[in-house]
Amino acid sequence: QAKALTQIGDVRMEKANFSEAERAFQNAFDRASALARRHPDNGNMLFERAQAEFWLAFVAWKRGEIPRARQWSTQYRDSAAALVAREKNSVRAQRELISAHHNLAVLEFDEGNYTAARLAFLAEDAQVRGILAAHPDELGLRLKRADLASRLGLIEEYSGDFGAALERFG
Repeated sequence: QAKALTQIGDVRMEKANFSEAERAFQNAFDRASALARRHPDNGNMLFERAQAEFWLAFVAWKRGEIPRARQWSTQYRDSAAALVAREKNSVRAQRELISAHHNLAVLEFDEGNYTAARLAFLAEDAQVRGILAAHPDELGLRLKRADLASRLGLIEEYSGDFGAALERFG
């Protein structure tokens, strides 16, 4: 049910129906949270809760509700960290944690906190490089590195360091 509700919310997001999407994601979160409490050793239940947290943060971000977006993004990061602790070196868990850190970095960037965003994106890049060392054929992670280079280039540009920006964009 939680997974289906998340998919319903995703469809509603595509239609920019944020209220209905949020309702679906909240229901998904409630169900996934109950399942995660009942089955604390089941990583799939924790994963579904994390997905709902991600989407609730995304809805808040799209609405410009940055404090709520930060709250849900922080919960998402904590759930992703718990998933890593549970699943150890699984690529799925590590990707979730990277995604969670990325979302918090984007919030810093959007608020003009470029120093914090730079540090967060650099830490994320180190995590991605670590996974890529073990899984060099992961195209999604290689694309993530390109996205990070672009974001770091924008930070350099907005901070007035055009030489560093040019290096990043290169």
